[in-house]
Amino acid sequence: MKNVVCVLCVVFSALGFVGCSKDEAPTSTNNNNNNNNNNPATTHASATIDGSSAFSIPIGASSMARGYYIKSENAVTCVFSDGAKSLSVNVFGGTTGSFPFLEDGNTEKRWAQISLGNSSSDMSASIAGEGSVTITKFGAVGEKIEGTFSGKFMTFKGEMKVVTNGTFSAMRAEDID
Repeated sequence: MKNVVCVLCVVFSALGFVGCSKDEAPTSTNNNNNNNNNNPATTHASATIDGSSAFSIPIGASSMARGYYIKSENAVTCVFSDGAKSLSVNVFGGTTGSFPFLEDGNTEKRWAQISLGNSSSDMSASIAGEGSVTITKFGAVGEKIEGTFSGKFMTFKGEMKVVTNGTFSAMRAEDID
């Protein structure tokens, strides 16, 4: 569990450095000034919060999306940011499949954690046992890591949020030992 905390600290620290870096070219020339916030062709990540609010990190010059496989943890970590919003998806199991949000005392080797938000004060963390992440594509280095997610989240202010229709797509970077 100590290693998990270290991985999460690295991910959150990385968010502060990557918010202004360019990652990859848009996969669609029909970007419409990033107004298609829930269209997978124009976003790195998106979700619906409480049935109405859209969360989106559009593909663009100011956004980044990067996926990593951490060998020592058998974990996949995907980090997304556009400088104002961020999403971190951590899946322990290193393959495609469905991964439940971590439950206390869980001895299962396949589980997930997510955090998302529009600012550090509005960040939300997945609630244990109340949702899941599905990795639909786990490509080789240089290919895509893609998936979906949904579940319940708790903000740092103590407010519960229900997240549905979550999607993410990131280029897989070099593996980390």
